[in-house]
Amino acid sequence: MRVIADGRGVALRFDCSESVRVSHVSAFRIQADGSDNGPHLFVSKIDARRNTFLPPADEKTFYER
Repeated sequence: MRVIADGRGVALRFDCSESVRVSHVSAFRIQADGSDNGPHLFVSKIDARRNTFLPPADEKTFYER
């Protein structure tokens, strides 16, 4: 499955298998080198209170492992 959502100042694109679950949505301003080193703005009120950047990959409560 390919998902593309483009808008003024927004580009969301990804490929995945036949299904996908999206839960922790955030926005960030892309850096000149293409990285997302800047602060993230999270849609969820809980995520916004707990995080300003993406948590490390081993953060179990965020990545639900």
